Amino acid sequence: MYKYYFENAYFQNRFKVFINVARLSIEKDQEKLIRAFKDVNTKYPNTKLIILGDGPLKEKLENLIKKLKLKKSVFLLGRISNPYPYLKKADCFVMSSNHEGQPVTLLESLVLDKYIIATDIAGNRSVLEKNGGILVDNTIEGLKNAMIDYINGKKLYNNFNPFIYNTNLINKFYQECRDV
Repeated sequence: MYKYYFENAYFQNRFKVFINVARLSIEKDQEKLIRAFKDVNTKYPNTKLIILGDGPLKEKLENLIKKLKLKKSVFLLGRISNPYPYLKKADCFVMSSNHEGQPVTLLESLVLDKYIIATDIAGNRSVLEKNGGILVDNTIEGLKNAMIDYINGKKLYNNFNPFIYNTNLINKFYQECRDV
């Protein structure tokens, strides 16, 4: 029953599904993402946006979704104990953050070979600039244009190798320890 509902409620072949997995908070800025998606969805009605996560902005985001008349296209699913089936089935991962330290969801998306759109901020840049994905201006326009490019078939490389990534991080850590 769960699998049937899961696949039919959100993942139908005729829809392009964008996904965001993050705490619903100011630094993650899903408001910017929803506003960008409004323009995308108006132009391309066969699109959906799934947001997994919970946080202090949940009610504000729910109200924004109602105000923008996106209740049939944007879904706040809350905190999901295992987000990977959603991430795997979605077409494109979108990170709208204003601040990031080590953006683990970008790494997880790279491992799953997802097309990635992320705001061009330091944490995102550190993960994506050599591994794949697209970095965009940290604006509604930047996100909107990249989502439209994706819908229109623009593809990007993903040359992420988690083993090489981890080895490089470990080597960097040991080098930092030696330099202390």
